[in-house]
Amino acid sequence: LTFFLSTYWIQNKKTISTEYFPNGNVVTTTENNYSPSYKHLYPTNTTTKNSKGETITTEYQYPPDLTGNYIQNAEMIKLVNTNRISEPVIINQKVGDVYTSEVRNQYNEFNGIIQKSAVYQKRGKDIGLGGTFDRVIKYDSYDTKGNLTQYTLENGIPVAIIWGYNGQYPIAKIEGISYTDLTKSTNYTSNIINALVDQTTNSPQNTAHIKDLFNQLRVNELCKDALVTTY
Repeated sequence: LTFFLSTYWIQNKKTISTEYFPNGNVVTTTENNYSPSYKHLYPTNTTTKNSKGETITTEYQYPPDLTGNYIQNAEMIKLVNTNRISEPVIINQKVGDVYTSEVRNQYNEFNGIIQKSAVYQKRGKDIGLGGTFDRVIKYDSYDTKGNLTQYTLENGIPVAIIWGYNGQYPIAKIEGISYTDLTKSTNYTSNIINALVDQTTNSPQNTAHIKDLFNQLRVNELCKDALVTTY
């Protein structure tokens, strides 16, 4: 006895939205197109037509689209092999036939894991990776669990992130000091951070002591001129 199992890919091909206002309605039509080669199930481009008659097209390229002739094809292959394919690597937008912007992610290996290392953005298209001219944010370091521990903004200010609760949640963000300087074993701040990580992981119910450690972090000499946010 033979049974046949049929499967179908249900695609969201078109969405029409209508906003109702006293002086008239605004109708927006969005059409999605998908990869004809079934490399992935995500839209390769989205076209929106608004009530002004403008056509705005957003084009997406994902890791499976970039495993061939691409400057970071080795990193793309590793992302595909670990099934990390849902985030677009390159996003281009155009109005009519004119490209207006591009966003491109750069990846590198941290602690044996491929992670995002920078984001570039520019008007037009065709960003060159590796420089600083179009870079808007740099992801500097991750811990062994894959948590981001530092990023640097376009203005050059480092932002450090401290993770607690066994690496599940961020517990502090310190703007203006590098993660390396915060966690040097020779300074008092690292003792506070180690105590916070230990307390949130092993004694999270001891909220009074955790709050006291947060206050010590804010007022200690190294962080006195930094912006400290705790969670």
